[in-house]
Amino acid sequence: MSEYVILHGERCVKLAAVAQWYHVEVTFLEEAAELELLELAEADDREVVVPEAALDRLAQLLRWRWQTGLELEALALLLPRRGGTP
Repeated sequence: MSEYVILHGERCVKLAAVAQWYHVEVTFLEEAAELELLELAEADDREVVVPEAALDRLAQLLRWRWQTGLELEALALLLPRRGGTP
């Protein structure tokens, strides 16, 4: 079974695979999406996926979290939301 799916012509990675690759919990990714810090999508089979283009943003979030020691809620107050809107 592939970790990738194509959604609206864009390659996406299944949420569980992203969590494993980046050594984070799925709940961390879901919380980042709720805070509009990370883009998630729902594939045709209703599985949650991360657009491949959003993986750089995730790496950036994890770097900021590691460097500052701040949790996602605090980072959400400091960082622009996905799509660039404050």
